[in-house]
Amino acid sequence: MGLITAAFNYYLQKKYSPLNNYLTNTTFARPLLQRVFFSAVLLIFIYYYFSHLFISQVGLNPILFQEIDPAYWLLMILKIPQLIAGNTIIAIFFDLILVISAVISFIKPSQSVSVKIFFVFYFLYYMLFNLLSGHHYVNIGILVTAFPFMFSRNEKFAFLFACSRYYFLFIFTSAALWKLWRGSLFHNGQIVTLLQQKKLLATISGDTSLRFQIDLFLLIHKEFALVAWIIMGVLELSFIIGFFSYKYDKILVANYILFLTGSFLIVGIVNIENLLMLMTLFPIIKMINKVNRKLVLVKTT
Repeated sequence: MGLITAAFNYYLQKKYSPLNNYLTNTTFARPLLQRVFFSAVLLIFIYYYFSHLFISQVGLNPILFQEIDPAYWLLMILKIPQLIAGNTIIAIFFDLILVISAVISFIKPSQSVSVKIFFVFYFLYYMLFNLLSGHHYVNIGILVTAFPFMFSRNEKFAFLFACSRYYFLFIFTSAALWKLWRGSLFHNGQIVTLLQQKKLLATISGDTSLRFQIDLFLLIHKEFALVAWIIMGVLELSFIIGFFSYKYDKILVANYILFLTGSFLIVGIVNIENLLMLMTLFPIIKMINKVNRKLVLVKTT
């Protein structure tokens, strides 16, 4: 009986040691992880400012795009878009709280109050921007990655950070499986339509960039467009391996960068916010933890 128990314990230790290793690294790397995350958020906010994407810059759109979504309906019922975006002073105050809470979260990673404030206000920003812009974007990287930082207990933070990793994997895996289920992965109609729309816009604007030349080549040679479309789908599907092992996360980092590059060159879509979800993959965490330990050693010597 003792031999069976020992064998079972060994099996559990071997099975869950990669997860424990991930959680341990995440726990020790937390202070620097939070600073890296919010420094990236602040850089994105600078981009928002110069691109006029803050609520105070966008203003109130008379036609708000609710779609069939109860969350957006609730905002409309409570008249939150009209309250915030419809009043310049309130909109500026809203944007300031968003930025200031991110700055405090960067400066003081030992507390989580400012992160809670940031998460609530960024969630409202995300919902309001989608209503005001007339399109529901999927740039949820900041929300997914920020959520664990709201919890002060390191154990809970590390566990939720692992959950954020699995959600990141789910986003890509489900997108690939949906393409396979619908049969659109091996049908070039969608990619050709997107390329035709881009070609029309480029022709009107007189664009002669490298991206336009790539689009033109793929439109002329539709078989290459289909190959590119399939490669993008395979890169998405590769994220399924992350559910079974952490040791392939390095490959997933490379695959995401390849996917992002292809998405930019071919489809013209780049969600910079979603780049932050790369922080949940093991190689990034180990690298940040390594830097964090060196900084701690420097402080103590």
